[in-house]
Amino acid sequence: MKLEDFDTFVFSQPGATLKQVLKGGHPKITSLTEDDFIVVAAGTNDIGQYEPGYVTVNQGIKELLAWKTEAKVFFLDIPYRYDMPRFNNDIFYTNMAIRKTITDYVGPLRINSLHVNELLVRPH
Repeated sequence: MKLEDFDTFVFSQPGATLKQVLKGGHPKITSLTEDDFIVVAAGTNDIGQYEPGYVTVNQGIKELLAWKTEAKVFFLDIPYRYDMPRFNNDIFYTNMAIRKTITDYVGPLRINSLHVNELLVRPH
């Protein structure tokens, strides 16, 4: 397959929390098939705000798990911050919570987590 064989759609809400981005999904997701993929790269805006990051990220994950779609879903870990390393402990523990929630999930959504910090070789 070539890149031209694929359609790409980007849904972005700069400055939004994970819950705000994922709430209700997007109208397009209901028309996706089992041959389609959704990649969720979000959560950075949840860290360092007024509530603990894992709380707002967990709320967002619950929105995601309620989606009705046939597509495969890949949720990327929150990347570590080089510009604000003081948040990296929170990011580490939030990513652990994300992985546990996704691993423990039982339901119709086909979801996996991808450990982006390992792929990017970003140590904690």
